[in-house]
Amino acid sequence: MTVAVANNQRHVRFPASLVRKVVGAVLQHCQVQHAEISVALVDDAAIWEINRRFLGHDYPTDVISFRLDEDPEPAADPPGKPPKSRGKAAKNPDGSAQVSSPAQPVETATLTGEIVASGEMAVGRAGEFGWSPDRELALYLVHGMLHLCGYDDHTAPQRRTMRRAEAEVLRSLGWAVPSGAGS
Repeated sequence: MTVAVANNQRHVRFPASLVRKVVGAVLQHCQVQHAEISVALVDDAAIWEINRRFLGHDYPTDVISFRLDEDPEPAADPPGKPPKSRGKAAKNPDGSAQVSSPAQPVETATLTGEIVASGEMAVGRAGEFGWSPDRELALYLVHGMLHLCGYDDHTAPQRRTMRRAEAEVLRSLGWAVPSGAGS
């Protein structure tokens, strides 16, 4: 696993080692053995520009993920895993944006993707859920990584599946998820 981290925000103290730990926990949960992930922690202005430029949404959001590896053929879904997304861009029900591409079989493929998360938004929203901004930012990273691993949250059943996966990953890191929290 390779995780490159660029911290271009000053709103939340979130060391690169913690980014790698969160990313690794999601990869372990999704049974992904090989990954090259780039993570950028930014402020609202930067994520707003990315959201506008690449997704056509003129507002800041919490997290955006870009799947970079392309697989021309649909991959078989591993048993017990959610169906893989084949869409290019989507807007989540809460207004957050995500981008995903075809998934590859986790046994042989290298998952390659980018995640951009707003530390500024984490500071603004953490209080709504009664937890710290660093935990809120961790949730954004988990959410973005789950999208890279093939999870979607367009429908109520998909959202429930994703929320369960988010909670399982955060619990594996020793953090409980407050009720109502979710990227």
